[in-house]
Amino acid sequence: MQEFFETLAKNRRLAEYGYKNVKKAFEYRAVSKLLISEAEDDKIMDELEELADQSKAETFVISTQTQEGQQLRDLGKVAVILRFPLN
Repeated sequence: MQEFFETLAKNRRLAEYGYKNVKKAFEYRAVSKLLISEAEDDKIMDELEELADQSKAETFVISTQTQEGQQLRDLGKVAVILRFPLN
């Protein structure tokens, strides 16, 4: 999570969050790391983990017991660090 927030602050174009933006990033095969809140729906979690496997992205399930995990939950439960900017 720390890497995601650093990327978001330093180079916003290499970080996305929220289901819709994350799905778009997978369509472009741009995802390097997938961060999923443990609070995410199981069906969505399975779908995104499968996409991560197909694109060789690392997957991290983040506990909501941490401050970072709560922030991820509040950002839409999913986030990614990109290999390259989408635009």
